[in-house]
Amino acid sequence: MRGFKDHKAAEREALEEAGVVGRVSKELAGTYQYWKKGVSTLHLCEVAVYLLHVERQLTDWREKGQRVATWFSVLAAT
Repeated sequence: MRGFKDHKAAEREALEEAGVVGRVSKELAGTYQYWKKGVSTLHLCEVAVYLLHVERQLTDWREKGQRVATWFSVLAAT
């Protein structure tokens, strides 16, 4: 996300995609890779992960209806 430091971009994505508001860590928690299908090719994408201390989830947000929000414990999510 141009114009944003990585951790602030992650915070904004959490708001847009899941409607969550909170405090994001400046420190990188980890990374993972996945293959994203393009029109005729696959692209390897690397994702930077930052921890977000969620304070609340909005009842309405930008991409609501495009995603299914599900909460997991840290143990279940790893």
